[in-house]
Amino acid sequence: MPHAQSATKPDRRRQLSSTPETAWLRFDRNVSRDLVHRTALAEVLVADTVQVADDEFLLATQLPRAHILWSDRSYPYHDPLITVEVCRQACIATLQRYYDVGPDWQFVSKRIDFHVLNLEAYADDEASPPEGILRTRISNKSERRGLLYGMTVENELTIDGRPGGSVCGDVIVLPRATYENWRMHQLKLKGFDRRGEPSTVRPLDSARVGRLLHRNVVIGDSRKTGSPSGECRYAAIADPTHPCFFDHPLDHLPGALIMEIYRQAAVATAASEGIGVPEDAVITDCEVRLSDFAELQTTLECSAVAVGWAQEGRVQIASALHQFDRQIGSGQVGLRFLRVAEGG
Repeated sequence: MPHAQSATKPDRRRQLSSTPETAWLRFDRNVSRDLVHRTALAEVLVADTVQVADDEFLLATQLPRAHILWSDRSYPYHDPLITVEVCRQACIATLQRYYDVGPDWQFVSKRIDFHVLNLEAYADDEASPPEGILRTRISNKSERRGLLYGMTVENELTIDGRPGGSVCGDVIVLPRATYENWRMHQLKLKGFDRRGEPSTVRPLDSARVGRLLHRNVVIGDSRKTGSPSGECRYAAIADPTHPCFFDHPLDHLPGALIMEIYRQAAVATAASEGIGVPEDAVITDCEVRLSDFAELQTTLECSAVAVGWAQEGRVQIASALHQFDRQIGSGQVGLRFLRVAEGG
């Protein structure tokens, strides 16, 4: 195991007795915002990084208690979906610090699989922000023209010594010039330029999607498709002024917004089937596949249908994204409705 030093000074270390190797990590400051491709300091979730083996890393994180998106909930747990954002930032930071990836390179996700391993690890004690250790492993690396191009990134988040959630995904990385040429060609084929327009879709009531803040609602009125399965479709909302989803300008819908669209469509659909109360819906799984970019300039719809549910208020919702009269992505969301699970 290489004795790679932390990227910040080694004093004031936090050590968890169950994982002594984390003594390398600091929790008293965040990494540079540029290292995780964020503009607002408050959006940076990675505190420190260290390499512990070939293609294996540990990262420190602290879950926020008062965040406009991740704290917008009624249930007594930190939003488990924040794990995906921690892993996204960890991937960007790791590839910049330990591989030949430049600060202006673009990261594109094709697959994201998220699973809660232990919901109790996310419990909110309403007293202090939980601190976590993310173990990141990189495999299946590929190159194009001598440059790193694609890889699989596996992550497991431990929160205060308890396994919390896992995220596995496939990522490609591109120098900015290569990315911009690719996107220019794509947009030309689709028949429009990059000038996005704010969404005019009327959002659902926040209570229908388990949110407290109206600003965080990302889907509009649903409609039944007439299929025997009872599939619903929701118009997606992409507000380019949202301080979290659009922390910096983008030419497409970011992955975090797509996962939130899937989550809210799942909550609304499950509630419409009488499965549970939206405010009690906690996400436990989310599997996403993307075959194309979701564009800002035209209508995007999310279809959703319940495909199975079990005891204790658990349900699986299958979803898909539709744009330009074709499917551009698919997803499956697992929810647990706490009030049903607890017999209330």
